[in-house]
Amino acid sequence: MWRWVAIAAGVVAAGFLGIGVLVPHVSVTHSALINRSPEVVWKVFTDASRAKEWRTGLMSMETMSGAPLTAGSRRHFVFLERDRRVDMQETITAIEPPRLYAFDSTMEQAKGHTTVRLTPKDGGTEIAAESVYTGQSMLWRSLMVVFNSQIGEREAEDLAKLKALAEAEPQT
Repeated sequence: MWRWVAIAAGVVAAGFLGIGVLVPHVSVTHSALINRSPEVVWKVFTDASRAKEWRTGLMSMETMSGAPLTAGSRRHFVFLERDRRVDMQETITAIEPPRLYAFDSTMEQAKGHTTVRLTPKDGGTEIAAESVYTGQSMLWRSLMVVFNSQIGEREAEDLAKLKALAEAEPQT
């Protein structure tokens, strides 16, 4: 009997880890139409002093190297996720104010690439964010697939908070 339980547990574990082989990364895409100009949205989006207002769980951030908001600059973020500290390093890979902000991120569990585009639309700005994440191990690749919807929900909530903050700013 225990032999069959062990075999079944092994099959389930292999199947779970197999998810990380079949789906090596997850993608999350969100967009919102903000009733403000790209310049106003950019100002709020890149204002480090306001980041805690819209980035869920953000405890701190600091520039590690390079001039802020320049390609190649690196920042260190600390988030609180379910009473657990999560450290993330961000390296800006492309920046074109007020249209494009792209960065690579690295955490213990995962790494990713995010591209944020701001496009004038209908008298406001469409902000579109696309993130691709890969787990740092086979276990984390499989877990990323399982948690993909929660990651997406978090990013959608953050985008909604950013929208509210930007729309509270005066139109320029």
